[in-house]
Amino acid sequence: MQLTRNGQIIDEVLVDSSGVYRFTDVPSTGQGRYRLLLFPAGQLTATPIETDATFSSLPGQLPVGASALIVSAGFDRDVNNQFIGDFNNIVGGLSYRAGVSESLTLGAGIIHDKSLKLLTEVFYSPDYTPLQASISALLAPAGDVEVNADVRWRPTDDMNLSFNSDRFSQRFRADWAVFPNMAFTLSGNTRDSALALGTRVNLNRGDFYLFGQATVDTNSNIRWNAQARYGALGLRHRGDEITTQSYLSYNLSGRLANSTGHSLNLGYETRNVNDLAQLATASWQYTSNQLSQDSRSLWDIELGYGVGTAGSGPIVQLTTGILPGVSNSKFKRHQFIQK
Repeated sequence: MQLTRNGQIIDEVLVDSSGVYRFTDVPSTGQGRYRLLLFPAGQLTATPIETDATFSSLPGQLPVGASALIVSAGFDRDVNNQFIGDFNNIVGGLSYRAGVSESLTLGAGIIHDKSLKLLTEVFYSPDYTPLQASISALLAPAGDVEVNADVRWRPTDDMNLSFNSDRFSQRFRADWAVFPNMAFTLSGNTRDSALALGTRVNLNRGDFYLFGQATVDTNSNIRWNAQARYGALGLRHRGDEITTQSYLSYNLSGRLANSTGHSLNLGYETRNVNDLAQLATASWQYTSNQLSQDSRSLWDIELGYGVGTAGSGPIVQLTTGILPGVSNSKFKRHQFIQK
């Protein structure tokens, strides 16, 4: 039995008379097509039986019998209108996780963030139903409990349900794909005390690509987001009750828009809080085609100029994915739109 990703063999195992096989340490980046190739009688020269490989990858879950020790440490950073800022208040944590069964992983630990807190974790993904649940709880000395939950369930191939909870709010979302290129959504959160109904469209025809979604909630807020691409030319636009953002880009390297290589970008943003503020930008951007271990570009550089309500000046942004699993390091551009 072979496991392939985008036509490349990434693992191979022998299947005994039990018919049970297992692939371990399979890289999962959320991109690519996985397929299983079963060779009759184990003969690699024979024509294999091919099937799509589907699997659930629940972050934090471990195989049965496996365990992990997680250690983290750092400092709080106060910017204070400085480039580096001030570092204070040591924070860190230590936790231990163990795979109790194929579907259940349990964890426990301690967290220090101004005070010591006890941590418990549960990761659950049963085989008999498409359910994924990650739940953690922090217990403070005063008896306060902070629960973080991420629960996802896919009852049918065209419906997805999710629930998220943290100290700020509880949120749910239902996604129903009524047609191959069109879906309806229903979402809500306790922070805004609102329900939102929306629709989503996704079209991909050769060099042409279009994605668009829009929602309206019970507080009369309308939000929208659209992306379009035709060859090397790309357009992105989003807006809500406060801001609008529009970006036009052209790939100079002969590749698809919003991909790797050299690009020219034009942007226009507005923000309307007390009065209207605007920002227009023009920039050159380079995104390397070299990828890190977690499939991010190693380097992304943007140089340009912005003219806005509060002034004008250069745009300089450097993003690196050189440290796998670590958030990109950025030297952000000046936001001349702010007053």
